Amino acid sequence: MCGIFGFINYSNQSNSHGSGALKKALDIVSYRGPDYSGYREFTSDIDNGSFLFLGHNRLSIIDLSDAGNQPFSIDNRYHIIFNGEIYNYLELRDELLKKGYVFKTHSDTEVLLNMYIDSGTSRFNELNGMWSFVIYDQVNNRVVASRDRFGVKPMYILEQDGTIFLASEIKQLLLFQHKQQANSQVLSHYLYNYLLDYNDETFFNGIKKLPAMHTMVIDLQTGQKTLEPYWEFTDIDFSHHGEQDIIDEYKTLLTSAVAIRLRSDVKVGNTLSGGLDSSSIAVLAHQLTGGNIYNYSVISNNKAVSEEKYVDYLVDHNAINVHKINFDQIDPWEAVDQVIWHHDEPILSLSTVAHFKMLESLKRESDIIVVLSGQGGDESLAGYNKYFFFNIKDLIAKGRYAEAFFEMAKLFPRMRYEFNWNFAKRYIPVLNRMKNNADVLNKILKIDKTYLNIGSAKDLKSRQKIDIQQYSVPALCHYEDRNSMAHSLEIRLPFLDYRLVNFSLNLPNNLKIKGAVNKQVLRRSMSELPQAVRYRFDKKGFTIDEKGHQDHRFFELLDKTFQQSALADLGYIDINKLRAESDKMRGGKSSLWERDLHRLLFAEIWAKKFL
Repeated sequence: MCGIFGFINYSNQSNSHGSGALKKALDIVSYRGPDYSGYREFTSDIDNGSFLFLGHNRLSIIDLSDAGNQPFSIDNRYHIIFNGEIYNYLELRDELLKKGYVFKTHSDTEVLLNMYIDSGTSRFNELNGMWSFVIYDQVNNRVVASRDRFGVKPMYILEQDGTIFLASEIKQLLLFQHKQQANSQVLSHYLYNYLLDYNDETFFNGIKKLPAMHTMVIDLQTGQKTLEPYWEFTDIDFSHHGEQDIIDEYKTLLTSAVAIRLRSDVKVGNTLSGGLDSSSIAVLAHQLTGGNIYNYSVISNNKAVSEEKYVDYLVDHNAINVHKINFDQIDPWEAVDQVIWHHDEPILSLSTVAHFKMLESLKRESDIIVVLSGQGGDESLAGYNKYFFFNIKDLIAKGRYAEAFFEMAKLFPRMRYEFNWNFAKRYIPVLNRMKNNADVLNKILKIDKTYLNIGSAKDLKSRQKIDIQQYSVPALCHYEDRNSMAHSLEIRLPFLDYRLVNFSLNLPNNLKIKGAVNKQVLRRSMSELPQAVRYRFDKKGFTIDEKGHQDHRFFELLDKTFQQSALADLGYIDINKLRAESDKMRGGKSSLWERDLHRLLFAEIWAKKFL
């Protein structure tokens, strides 16, 4: 993983940005690639003198030699800056070798560029990895930019004055944008609907994202841009497959997804929550490496949020290596400002800060550079409570009423303990109109409270796909990337292997949910797990004791931050109502959800820092 920056001036106007100014866009994200920083400048002699700048900060993972430094060029006609990893690069390299291609390095970067030289953009759908890259093709006088299927790696775009800027982080583009203004729709949906990264807009007007699973081609002669998807989900018919055969094939794919993400010339570790997904990765990685992998877990003395006992089950049963980090000893409010600076946008919750501090500790206490994570498993395997209701909806739609009644009977006792009103209001519009916490938030917010209906979907599979592409995975990938890169670490996500995601979405519903127990195919395939982990039904996720941190440190930060309010000046909030509600919460008398108040704080810090 690395940091990239590209600048293209294809207009007739003279270039107003010198090398020094453009290089600052690399320097400001030096933490993304501390091992080498380089850039090249080009002036096209084909058109009317297009100017290009390609810059790269390298975090060395594959082929640690200087030969792998970027910008990387072949025949001085094809040039690339590349952030990410192509996990199946060895297989692609073998194919190219058979075609007569010669390699000077052992890097995936050289494989990627030779693959482009051989086939253009037509084989990007064969890449298995996470990436954002920019290729300058001098032969065809064009620039090609591409982003991985699920947006694990970022690419932001700013267009102004006949120029295009491409960057790994928004802060790089702010160095050149004429004026920073909040994107009112994005900010409003964040404050009211609890949303991040749900489309290709950002919190800044004029700055957008290159869409996931898309390639953009820029013709330098005409300035014309084309944007096309290189991959899409496909249907798989499992009707003629035996159930055990499907389970075995899933296990094979998951093992492969973990195995190719262990390809590295530096040490690899894993973040372990004690949940089913991260535990599965931990056990498989332990088997594949002969025990040569370390796991890192955040624990708490508060048993309501800590999953330490499940981590201990794994240690006892599978003899895995675990290093525990007690989050109770960390002041999350001290780090909020730093985390928001790294994210360039507001964060969703204190869990993002906990994740940041965990990776900080991992970096400080180990020599691990690559870290595996279980993100993506909940969406592809129907791991959230909302999916139970879509499964019941599917059964009713198919006339399978007895099965639907059975699922409801199994589900409702669980919902007595697991139903969260504040999360549910995102998916059930009527809850947002009831006089509860939402009513309190409504009085504070002075924005257009248009309800974005994120709960609709025709069936379970469609709901999963929406969450993978829009409402869940993009936000998770955002914080995984920023938090890891802030500490010069690379995060890899086996459950977002595209083969595994596509396979999982197409599974029969009963291999996702049965008897109000989700992730059926994973539970049934991972016989190596201790039973207490394999068949645990509660879900805590990566979380911390937010109420426990609602202490004097929080209220001191809140009071200090809102002494002068940027959000109030911009017309987003009523500062007097916010202060009144804060006083009520301080006295334990407010019905406002703590996360709603936290979001207001995060947005205020962001606005003061960036606008």
